[in-house]
Amino acid sequence: MTFTRIETADLRGTGAAAPLCLDDQWFPTSDLYSKGLLRRSATSELAATEFKRAILSSSRLVVNRSYLANSDALSLLWGRGADRAGLKQLLHSGDIIAFLHDDASPRMELAQKQGTVPIEQMKHWSGVLEDTHVTCARLSWESDAANLDAIRVRITDRFTRRLTMFGITGANVLASLVPKSNDVGESARYLREVFCPTLDDIASKGVVRRSDIYKRLIIVNGSDLSNTMIDTYKPFAREIKQIVDLIYNTTLSDATSIEPITPTDSPSRSVLSESGDIAAIVSVEEAAALLVRVHEALKTQTILDRYIGLFDVLTVQDIRAIRLTAEWSQHISTAAQLAQNPTSSGRVLVDEMQERVAAFNRDAEALGKVIVTNFLNGWSGSSRPLAKVYQRGMKVLIGQATKLAVSGAGALAFAAGIDTAIVAGSALAGLVADEALDELKEKALGKGRQQIDVAIGHAMPLVMNRLPRLELADPSATGAEVALFIEQHYRRSAKEILSDSADTAAKGHCSSIDMPAYD
Repeated sequence: MTFTRIETADLRGTGAAAPLCLDDQWFPTSDLYSKGLLRRSATSELAATEFKRAILSSSRLVVNRSYLANSDALSLLWGRGADRAGLKQLLHSGDIIAFLHDDASPRMELAQKQGTVPIEQMKHWSGVLEDTHVTCARLSWESDAANLDAIRVRITDRFTRRLTMFGITGANVLASLVPKSNDVGESARYLREVFCPTLDDIASKGVVRRSDIYKRLIIVNGSDLSNTMIDTYKPFAREIKQIVDLIYNTTLSDATSIEPITPTDSPSRSVLSESGDIAAIVSVEEAAALLVRVHEALKTQTILDRYIGLFDVLTVQDIRAIRLTAEWSQHISTAAQLAQNPTSSGRVLVDEMQERVAAFNRDAEALGKVIVTNFLNGWSGSSRPLAKVYQRGMKVLIGQATKLAVSGAGALAFAAGIDTAIVAGSALAGLVADEALDELKEKALGKGRQQIDVAIGHAMPLVMNRLPRLELADPSATGAEVALFIEQHYRRSAKEILSDSADTAAKGHCSSIDMPAYD
């Protein structure tokens, strides 16, 4: 067995990403509210589809060691000829990278010894290693001691501190996730009286692990995590699960300097509204102008957006072939440009942003045509229900643009400010809390500025189609003022941009620790 060693610092700026769908605790939000017992096997097919979308939408993927062996979704793919062959090719080319955590080789001897990866789960992965050269990443290869120290600082301690900060300032975030309710006061009481003391108690006994939080605040007492049984009598159990999972997974992606890919029907990182996300400070007028111009650049819905729901029929080997096309390379390149808001002296260059969005839409259209004509064309004879949609749509889409209006294009979402009363009323004690509060004091507590997300994706975007987060310059300005400005000055666009489908709801703000920039 041979493998290539790289450090996670080498991944910065390469477009690498982490697929959150492989987390064995990932379940669609709709399942959380419709099922009492969450069975991993029931979502493995969906997770496999999400993983294939992640392969298609990222230049490189970094997969946590335990997922390579434990993931039910990957177990499905390992057992299918074309999927297994495609995965092995992507591993060999270094387009899928194994993150080894504290292990020294992809055989994961330490993980097996620790019980993180049960020996019986290693069958597929061990077979891959017999004839596949793989690329493996750690935070440091200098020495095991240096790597363990980096894990402690970047992952273990930061996970605890982010949870602590959420407990102190996250009432708006928690309330925003509760269906048909937005009782910030009740959320604040829960965080103050239940979440914070529980977290403090867990921290006092040693390392804070996600499983400990699950057992105390989320699942039925005495149950295990092999199949998650949500305890509906524990307040906010579903919402706390979503937040803890999001913080857990994005802490791992931050530590490796890469972006997380959020599965469909799951809250994205933007829900946390972390303070390190801000790309530029804008006025109400600039925010309105940018939103309108982005909307103008997305006049039609692309083939890629219309047919993303059919991509589950593609094998991993198909996806690898798509990745070798010029259209895929161009689409990934223009998508990467969206992550870099063009600014000058802290001001957004609206014209250039509009051009980037238009280029993204154009390249998405080109890639969609390649996929539909070259890789999905033979599927039209299928008896599956979606095939009927495919057969009708092919006649309309090939060779011409879709004329349907896209009311969700340029969607607007606002985040509320920090609630200092929650900070003052926190019951959390201990060293971790003291450090978090010290960090908050340095941020000049008060009502935070409104933050703005401009989403340009559709129902199931292939790439994370979200522009960098903006913030209103005036602390007293609100999202409602931006909407009013659009209504008054851009009447022709206002109806579509501000429709219910454009998602204008407040998301809440969690003043968490800034996203770090590791050397």
